[in-house]
Amino acid sequence: MVFPTKEIKIKKWLALFLILIVTVSMTATDQTLTKADRDKGGAELEGSRQMFLDTTKGLSQAQWNFKAGPDRWSIRRMCRTHCAE
Repeated sequence: MVFPTKEIKIKKWLALFLILIVTVSMTATDQTLTKADRDKGGAELEGSRQMFLDTTKGLSQAQWNFKAGPDRWSIRRMCRTHCAE
């Protein structure tokens, strides 16, 4: 039988070990983006931005703040939370 304190210690060491493995694997790959990759990423971001602006152009305040249900987000909250960060 494994005692609770021993089980907690094992879980802590396992968590630390997994964090170490992930950290080492992330730092071991020294990858940088090429100029072409950066340009493509910038173009994708600008395209997404323009699509968002085109899609939301002309929305009224009521439409910006509309929530389909109490547990749903409005367009305004979604933008404030995801787009602005």
